[in-house]
Amino acid sequence: MEIREVQRFDPEPCPVPEVPPTPDAALVEPDTDNRLIEALRDVADRRDPRKALALAARRRMDQGPHSDVMADAMSDLAVTGTDAWARWKAGPPTIDAILQEMGASGSNPAREAARKSLERAELVARLLEEGATGRAGLRAAHPELKRWIGVCGEVDPPRRPVNNAVTAHPQRDLLVPMGNLSPLRIRTSFIGDVAGAKRVLIWMHGLGSRLEEADRAGAELARLGDTAVVAFDFPSSGYSERVDLATAAGQLPMLDVGKKITNDFGPFGFLDFLDDFVANFVDALEAEVPGVRARIAATCGGSLGGNMSLRLALTGRSPWLPPRIIAWSPASAWDPVKGDLFKDQGPNTTYGQATMAEDGANARKQFFFQNFDKNICDIKPKTCEMWWRSDWVHDGVRMQKAYIDAARVSRQEVYGESYRRFTWRLAYEQLLYSIRRPPKAGALARYHLIGQRMRSLLLTGQKDSFDFADIYDATRLLARNLDQLHRMGRCYLLHDTGHSIHDERPVFLAREMDAFLRAHG
Repeated sequence: MEIREVQRFDPEPCPVPEVPPTPDAALVEPDTDNRLIEALRDVADRRDPRKALALAARRRMDQGPHSDVMADAMSDLAVTGTDAWARWKAGPPTIDAILQEMGASGSNPAREAARKSLERAELVARLLEEGATGRAGLRAAHPELKRWIGVCGEVDPPRRPVNNAVTAHPQRDLLVPMGNLSPLRIRTSFIGDVAGAKRVLIWMHGLGSRLEEADRAGAELARLGDTAVVAFDFPSSGYSERVDLATAAGQLPMLDVGKKITNDFGPFGFLDFLDDFVANFVDALEAEVPGVRARIAATCGGSLGGNMSLRLALTGRSPWLPPRIIAWSPASAWDPVKGDLFKDQGPNTTYGQATMAEDGANARKQFFFQNFDKNICDIKPKTCEMWWRSDWVHDGVRMQKAYIDAARVSRQEVYGESYRRFTWRLAYEQLLYSIRRPPKAGALARYHLIGQRMRSLLLTGQKDSFDFADIYDATRLLARNLDQLHRMGRCYLLHDTGHSIHDERPVFLAREMDAFLRAHG
């Protein structure tokens, strides 16, 4: 394992992330990170385009305060939720059907209100089917689509980004079976020619994130030639299907969100679930693109995705896995975060947040408070401040703040009980799981199970260094351990770089990934 410090980098394009539009104040409860008012949650809960549009038309006829903005939001809810969308695709309602649902006589005002509501829903439905380029064109032609579009992740989660930035690459849904659960709908993107590329990478995103984080580095990889990228949203993340944990644990006991971790050996049921999921995802991908499995060159990812790459590399866990992994800023490279008053706050907080009842707005408020407002142990940086380096400035823009502002609003769109529980439970397990500890009593540390044939590319940022979970030092130590075991590969120690290397240095990341793949098959 070669360990190399990188102190200088070529300049890279550095687009400033846009903060997605947010709802009008009349549509949300105050001080709840934009939780929709009950009237809109009730519309979303019907999951019925005909009923939503009838309510929208009635509101449009009221001519009261905020009637138009309320009517537009109700019209949007006819198509933005996953269940509502399925009914819409089965057959959108007609104006006459909407009038019938309204119990209206078909008078001119009622018909006009129904027409406007239906046309709004049709326009939003067109938008949802487009990628980044198509959406830009549609918004230029219809500026009203630049404002917030009604969506309620808490009740009927969306299947595609609505107000959030969407990938520029083709999207599709794959159905992935998971034990006794019904097959899960997994949003997937293809970057480059997945059907024809010599090499294909499987990209796994970070905790609470989504497949769009692969866009910039993935596009550069595809541009360099011979490599395509398949990225996906993990279950209960981004815009993939939510797993109902109230019933799932009875079908898959590993998904017991209340199970306590009492020692270094686990149980780490949700991480084990993701291990199985990735293997099953590859099976579903092979059915979609025959022959692709043989061309998978490596798994890759950062943070949670980096942890997953390392877990999958352990001997015997994933027979399908090629002998190459790429991991940056890997979670759980650290020793278990526990053992004293301060360290125990991490597992205690994440476990408590994962098991908290979805009691009105309280769990939502806690989710955003803990991630974006609270200093860790009341003295350390906020959680979100560890995701990008604090001194990252480009053309006078404080990039850390720009990314944090966008990340907060982005998560408001996908927030719901399953998203919250999955995210916090995985955080809890990652704090206590460690590749540095043995899988069972009397065994060697887990990293010994990375086989002799495995080639690893590790990357870590010098400024990803915080108390309790010092990923920079932990990754550097892991590289030294692998070198002592005569494992092959390379570890880059990146100066002036933080946790989200795919955001801060996507071109560098892509080029090093490309060089690694060319050197090692």
